[in-house]
Amino acid sequence: REAAKVGSLVQERTESLIEGSRAQLRALARMPEIRALDPSASDRLAEVLGDQPIYTSLVVTDPSGKVVYSALPFQNEARFDRFDAFKKTIATRSFSLGKYNFNPISGKPGLNLGYPLLEPDGRLAGVLIASLGFSWVADFMAQADLPRDAAMVIFDADGVVLHQTLETDEWVGKNMGKALFVQTILKQGGAGKAVLKGFDGVERLYAYAPIRSGTSEMSAYLAVGIPTSAAEAEAWRSLLRNLLILMVGGLISVGIASFVSENLFLYDTRVILKTARRLEAGDLSAPTGLPTGSSE
Repeated sequence: REAAKVGSLVQERTESLIEGSRAQLRALARMPEIRALDPSASDRLAEVLGDQPIYTSLVVTDPSGKVVYSALPFQNEARFDRFDAFKKTIATRSFSLGKYNFNPISGKPGLNLGYPLLEPDGRLAGVLIASLGFSWVADFMAQADLPRDAAMVIFDADGVVLHQTLETDEWVGKNMGKALFVQTILKQGGAGKAVLKGFDGVERLYAYAPIRSGTSEMSAYLAVGIPTSAAEAEAWRSLLRNLLILMVGGLISVGIASFVSENLFLYDTRVILKTARRLEAGDLSAPTGLPTGSSE
């Protein structure tokens, strides 16, 4: 239950960060140095990146996709024309979501977000691109009431590991598409639960689902798992709780039935029998003893 809860919280947090990024990029696009593609744009981007560690990269490209300014230093030519966020922004001239990719400048995985830089006459001057990383995901694992060996894994539609909470440097960036763990989740295609062995060989009960923003699917899957031993212990605790509730409920029901029979039925019956015995003894003035309006 807690594993599924963490997955839901991560989903909600992702959507919240995307909406926040839309506002952030809109504000950046209105800054004079960004709009004018001035060399000082790099300094501004670096300042924002320092204040917003949720991003792994902030760049401005020209209409062809070539990076002209970046928050991070880079060598040689860097391009974003092959990324969906850039292509969609060019096509729609509006804020666009891409897919999870490894950034060509930072080398880190993240969700690319694009925002158009438009001239006063509507012509496209460039594209502002932010890469939303995974630095915030660990907070949910720390705050959630999960067992010590719980694990979270995020991978793309090809099985490339984008983020994980165990042995981070060992599998991130590797294509694990042939692993049964990944194949099972990709084959399912939607949300579900399954007992699977993770990349570390530990068997866990995983809750998994595609990562989405509203109706948009972002070609990535999130899986949160807890060791089967912990899951079985929780199942036993849940069973005992339910049995206790049923037992208490049963005792209460018996008590209510006893009270009702005593006060609503047996009481009247006993009074009538007592009156009958007095009449049998010759006491014709004997009342029933029942309240007015009862079955006397």
